[in-house]
This record gives sequence, structure tokens and C-alpha cells, in this order.
Amino acid sequence: MVAEITAAIAGLKGLLDIAQGLKALKTDEEAAAVRMALTGMILNVQTTALDLVAAREADRERIAELERELERMRDWSEEKKSYRLVALAQASYAYVDGDRLEGPYLCTNCFEAGERSILQRIANEVRLRSLECLRCKSRVFFHGSGGVSVLDPPPSGDRAP
Repeated sequence: MVAEITAAIAGLKGLLDIAQGLKALKTDEEAAAVRMALTGMILNVQTTALDLVAAREADRERIAELERELERMRDWSEEKKSYRLVALAQASYAYVDGDRLEGPYLCTNCFEAGERSILQRIANEVRLRSLECLRCKSRVFFHGSGGVSVLDPPPSGDRAP
């Protein structure tokens, strides 16, 4: 943007120099040539001014976008305070809203990333219950024996057994 401002100032200075030179012209042909040069310089200054306006508008849009993102982050930071971390089983945790001990349970990975993602039940076996985050694919397994394991998403995108 500094280059555009410098170009606009240089263009205006050139216009002033040409306008002052009009007094010294002796023929109509010289005056016509100077008028054409003036017209070209005016068009260049106008183009530069329009570029500056467009750049300013793009900057305003970006600032507004960043302000919206900042507000979303402030809102999340405030809302985050109403959740608490609870142990689902030995070494297995999730976030719940308020003083609740029952679900819905929120994925700890997504929660820390600023997203709310409810852990979904995916298995219904007698000795095995599991919850999965549909967003990041983390799984929490509850074994009837009390052992729990948390698996990261499989690297190939396949589901873990």
C-alpha cells in the first residue's frame, strides 16, 4: 500500500509540473501534447486511488473477520468455564457440562481445540462399551474388568478394532 501512495503522490507532482509548464508553451500542438500527457497522468492517479480504496476495503474485511474470530474465542473461553473434567473410568476422561456426572460427554481432544464434540457410543457388548469422537476419531473403551484404553485415530483412516 505504501507503493501505491508513493505512486499517487508522484503522479500528482507530475501533474503540477505539467500544469506549470503550460504557461511556457508557444503553439497549439505543444499544448495538445501536454494535455494528452496530463490526461494520461490523471488516469494513472485515478487508477492508483481506486487500488488504494480496494486495498483499504480488503483490510477492513480482514479486520472484521479477525474481530469475529476473537469474539468467538472469547465466548468459547467463557463457556469453557462451565464444563468440568470427569473420570469415566480408570485413566479415561471427558468433559461434562456443569455439575453433571452423566453425559453427554465431550471429547477432551476436541474440547482443548475449542470444539464441542459429543462422544458417541459405538459398541454394545456385554463386557465392552466404547465411545468415539466422530470429529477426531478418538475412542474410549470401558472394559467390564475396569480397564480402559484410549486409542488415537488409526493413521490410514481405518477404524481400530
